[in-house]
Amino acid sequence: MATLSFAQIGINDKYFNFDDNTTDEATTGYDMSIRSIIKAGDEKYLITFPSSGRYRNQDVRGGVLRINPDGSIDQEFLTNRGEGASFGTQKAFRDADGKYIILGSFSNFNNNNCRGIVRLNADGSVDNTFNAGTGFASTLYGNNLSVKAIVQLSNGKYLVGGAFDSYNGQSVRNLALINSGGTLDTSFSGTEGDANTIQTILKDGTKFIVGGNLTTINGQFALGQATQKSLVRLNSDLTVDASFHYQYLGTVRDIAKTGNEYVIVGNNLGEGQNKNILLLNSDGSSNTGFNQGTGITGDAEAVVVRFTSGEGDLIYVGGTMSAYNGTTVGGIMALKRDGTLHSSSTTTNGFSGGSVRALHVDQQYNRLMAGGSFTHYNNEVRTGLASLSHCSAISPVDFDVDDEYITYEEGVLSTSGDWDSYIQWVNCDGDVPVDGERGFAFTPTVNGTYKAVHYADCIYETECITVANVGIGEVASDDFKVYPNPSNGILNITLPSVQDLTTITVYDLVGKVTFTQTVANTDQVKLSLNDAKGIYTVEVKTATSTSTKRVVIE
Repeated sequence: MATLSFAQIGINDKYFNFDDNTTDEATTGYDMSIRSIIKAGDEKYLITFPSSGRYRNQDVRGGVLRINPDGSIDQEFLTNRGEGASFGTQKAFRDADGKYIILGSFSNFNNNNCRGIVRLNADGSVDNTFNAGTGFASTLYGNNLSVKAIVQLSNGKYLVGGAFDSYNGQSVRNLALINSGGTLDTSFSGTEGDANTIQTILKDGTKFIVGGNLTTINGQFALGQATQKSLVRLNSDLTVDASFHYQYLGTVRDIAKTGNEYVIVGNNLGEGQNKNILLLNSDGSSNTGFNQGTGITGDAEAVVVRFTSGEGDLIYVGGTMSAYNGTTVGGIMALKRDGTLHSSSTTTNGFSGGSVRALHVDQQYNRLMAGGSFTHYNNEVRTGLASLSHCSAISPVDFDVDDEYITYEEGVLSTSGDWDSYIQWVNCDGDVPVDGERGFAFTPTVNGTYKAVHYADCIYETECITVANVGIGEVASDDFKVYPNPSNGILNITLPSVQDLTTITVYDLVGKVTFTQTVANTDQVKLSLNDAKGIYTVEVKTATSTSTKRVVIE
């Protein structure tokens, strides 16, 4: 594939959330702010939002959705989720068992009483083995419950932060240790003081960085001092790490790790309380090599770090920033580790119409996901949710139809290439994604022209290929037939006649034998292949003939 230079924060992925590519903002995307975005398995994403909104011209409620890699709603998850959250959600977290913890200010989830916290099974249904009782409550904060931060310990317990003063009727303030079954671990006493709200928690190996407004944690003064701080590091046993020397007030909203250093964003940070972003050394002291000049104009709400080959880590910051060190930026920017703007930050108009509140780097598919209350990105409609490619443009692949990068054979469209990439099939008539067709092959049901879009280090698209004789998805001939095709690895082969001996061999694209079997006195064979997804050749050899057919394993 071609190698493209990194030329801007990211171009709009025009095939993501396709229904959002319209000038009618009122009926597309989310009309309320996305609060968090996480990866949900190999390809999908989980997003949280206030209890109701619109997405792809559809009314949605319940505060949490799982979306497919093309931006469409995972309908199975939506069905299993039921009514979802009764009020706003703040945070989604995927635990070590592949289950989802949802945090927020809701009082129930799908008619289950569980204030502020619920655990879902991988399919979206409520996990009834997690018994939170009545959940979190807040009387000190005028019943303005806010649960928004979580990490998981190595023993399976959850450290949960926010603004609350009890859990299931038991007193605990703003930072709670929850057992894997949902009960409160009373050996951990939380924080003290009315102002000790928790905004974010970062797990760093066996330690935990807690951001917010803090005086004490678990009975210990932050940094051994009886003064309020905005950032504390905890040891693996949740005692305060006295070797971490962040000394300042302000509000830390988000934290990310870059190398051995920490990036924090928020309000009124650092000495003089006049910064909205800081780079900290591993001991919590300010990194003096981070040269931000006048810093951020506006609010910073989210930060993530993406590794780039050749350039190292880039720090992405989202919020309502209008400028950085005197240079105009639009709600999002990329910084080098020395604090200077990456050139990409000045080649896009950024986000407008609202704030960027959530960022997620999908390193696997080279995407930067952004969520918030914005309406546009780079003057294109993107209502609340955007997927940005890290490249300057969608590029043609280095192969064309004649080189068989895309083929149409006996009813099946298939594409070859980087098998770690994700594929979206697109109808070239109107450049419209084919809904649900995201494998390396699919069987078109309508004549037309199609192409394959590959998401790898950048976005690549093949040339269009014409389909004029739609088939039935079965490879057949006078020699033998094999079905289904594409297959999940189970292939049925019907031979033209019963032979004394027939040898069936499966080859991958480079000619390596991945399976072989000899059968006798039968014309029906069932193969169970353990091969990785891809395109394979099935060879059937008898004493008098040899025939081959191409199949696709998804």
